[in-house]
Formats: sequence, C-alpha cells, structure tokens
Amino acid sequence: MPPKRQRPKISEKVGGGAKSAAPTAPPEPVKKFTAGVSTSGRGQKIIVYGGSGIGKSSLVALAPTPIFLPLDDGSVNLRDPYTNEKVQQVQDADGVPPCTFAETRNALQQYSIYDKFETVVIDTATVLQDLSHQYMFDTIPHEKGQTVNSIEGYGYGKGYTHMYDVMKLIIQDCDELIRRGKNVIIIIQSTIATVANAAGDDYVCDAPQLYPGNKITPSIRDLYIQWADHVLFVNHANTAVKDKKIKGDVTRAVFTQGQLHFKAKTRVLASGEVIPDVICFEDVKDDSIWQYIFPEGGSDVQAKTNTPPVP
Repeated sequence: MPPKRQRPKISEKVGGGAKSAAPTAPPEPVKKFTAGVSTSGRGQKIIVYGGSGIGKSSLVALAPTPIFLPLDDGSVNLRDPYTNEKVQQVQDADGVPPCTFAETRNALQQYSIYDKFETVVIDTATVLQDLSHQYMFDTIPHEKGQTVNSIEGYGYGKGYTHMYDVMKLIIQDCDELIRRGKNVIIIIQSTIATVANAAGDDYVCDAPQLYPGNKITPSIRDLYIQWADHVLFVNHANTAVKDKKIKGDVTRAVFTQGQLHFKAKTRVLASGEVIPDVICFEDVKDDSIWQYIFPEGGSDVQAKTNTPPVP
C-alpha cells in the first residue's frame, strides 16, 4: 500500500500558485478625544404634523429663512405672511420643483442651494413615502432578480422592509444638512394610529402618517420620530401659552409634549429651558413656537419686524 499523502500546508504552492491570506484594510488612525462641552453648530431636526389644512406649512414659513421642497400642494402657492411674496422653493431651470424620490434626494445633496437659507423644509414626508415606491421598484430587484412593480411583489413583508431602508436614505441626507448647520423641518400629515399596549387594551392616537410597521417589518414612523429633536403636533385647542402666559380662546395651538392621544416631544434647549406643553398659534403671523426653539436668532418674523426674541 502506498503511503498516505500529506495535505499541503497553506504556505506550500497548490495548483501552481501560492495561497495567500485575504487582504486586510489598513488600520484606522487612532483619534484622540478629551472632555468638554458641546460647541457644535448643528441645526435642529424638527417634525411638524397635523391634519390637512390646519396650517402646518404656514407655521413652518415663519421659521428662520426657510426654503421648501414642495412635494405637497400645500406649499406650492404659500406666501410669506408679512411680505405676501411666495416662499422660496427648490426648483429646476424651468421652475419645476422635485417630483420624484430620486429628484428629492438629488436636491437635498446640492448643498450650495441652501447657502442663503437657515431652514430646509420637506413638505411632506407622507407624499415622499408614496414616491419612494417607484424609486424602490427602479433600484431594488426581487431576490430572484426580476423587476418588481408592486410593494407586495417582493414577498410577504419584504417590500415594506425595503421601503424602510429607502426612507432611511432621506434621514441620512438630512443629517448631512444638519451637520452643515442647517435646520431641517419635515412636515407630515396626521393620521389616527392604533397603539399596541402591553399593559392593557390597545388604543388610538394622532400620529404622523408614515408606515407604522408590524411584528415583522420596522416602523418608518418610529424611525422619523426617534430621529427628530422636536415633534410638534398642530391641532385645535382652547388654551395655549403665548409670551409664557396662558391665553384662552385660541383656535389652534402647537403641542410639544406627547399624551396618550397624540405623539409629540421636545428636547431641552441649549439654554436649559424647557418648552411649554402647549404653544399658541393664533394666526399665520404667530411665530411663538420658533421664538422658543430659536431664541438666539429668532424666527423669520423677528428678522422682519425687529421684535426681540422671547427671553
């Protein structure tokens, strides 16, 4: 019986060549850190949502020097409440604003557009989510390689997971603007959402109209709410805060702290001040909420009227 052949070692030539180890990336340089206080010039991440016609776009028009990506008809003919001029919008050489998901991303990534503006406004993410479907069909094939023309065509739950990943791209685009010091406000329509309650019966509440997710697919709504510094709910109310005083008999208000029946939140401001739970929004010239969020520079209204910001 011939002797058993030994398996060659990795370093020996096999098949006419030497087997080498997989290439490795060069080590990343070690960055040194130290302790200190934040000096970041990042912008604010804000969601404004509410029912159709409640005045979301009008409220956002009062934010510091805004420019709109008007995906929704709500801001196409929007005018500045003080100058009566149309608000600035992102548009092509023919005066046409972005009409597709890809065009919206393209516009968000053209940073020079926003040099003269402090606030970039997406109006609305509800429409943008609808536009994301065609972008998804164009860029993400079925796992077997064929083209898909419906969200259900990817298989059970898979299309909604793809939609989540696609809508996350907008967050990434907005984050780069935030890092460049721009405020980003995303306007969203409101819907009645069912909330799962581990402690008892499920219940309903007002929430941004984005895909809510389920047991097997992630929630786009939660993704956007978690991303935002402030989630502001515009709705009708009987009492609100104006100039840090309770004011009654107003028809609209901005709700900043969530309750069981609606979603909302705010972060503590850089000054350490906490925004009141309800802020007055009497009319299209009422910028009370922006005086709280942007006290250092004030709202666009303050720049026009030379009125000092809320101390």
